[in-house]
Amino acid sequence: MIAVDDLRRWALALPEATEKPHARLVGFRVADVGFARVDERRGVALLDVDPSRDRSEAGLRPLTKGSTEVDLAVADPRLTEQLVAEAWRFRAPAAVADAHPYVGAPPGGALPKAIGRAATGALHAAGLTTLDAVRAADLDAVLRLHGVGPKAVRILRELLA
Repeated sequence: MIAVDDLRRWALALPEATEKPHARLVGFRVADVGFARVDERRGVALLDVDPSRDRSEAGLRPLTKGSTEVDLAVADPRLTEQLVAEAWRFRAPAAVADAHPYVGAPPGGALPKAIGRAATGALHAAGLTTLDAVRAADLDAVLRLHGVGPKAVRILRELLA
C-alpha cells in the first residue's frame, strides 16, 4: 500500500513542486499548475499524465479528463513514483520542464517542450523520441522533417551543444 506521505515525498522532491489543497484533496503543483491530487477518503491519487500513453497496469484507471486514477492500495510503488514524475513533466511549463530534461522523462532525456507540438510529433514519427536519439541523428536531416522548423533545430542545437 502506498501512503499519502510517500506520494507527498515523491511530489515535493521534484523541482519547483509545492503542496496546495485542491478542493478537498491534497494537491501538488509546479509553477502553480496542478499535476497531482490525492483523495485520502477514497485512497486514490489523480495524476495528470499524458493521456496518449496506454496505462493498463494494475491499480491504474485512465479517466476521461486526461487524468489517471491510481488505487494506492494495489498500485506498484515504483510505477507510481515514476507516474508522479511524468505528471510533473506533463504539466510543468516549458521553461521549467526544459531546465530539467531528465526529470520524469524516458531514459535518454525528454524532448524540450519549447520546440512545440508539431516538431515533437514529427520527431516521434521519425523514431526520435529522446534527446539521446536526436543527439545521434543528423540535425540537417531533422530540419527536413515536416513540422520541424528552424526554431526547433536552434533549440535542439543549443541544448545538445
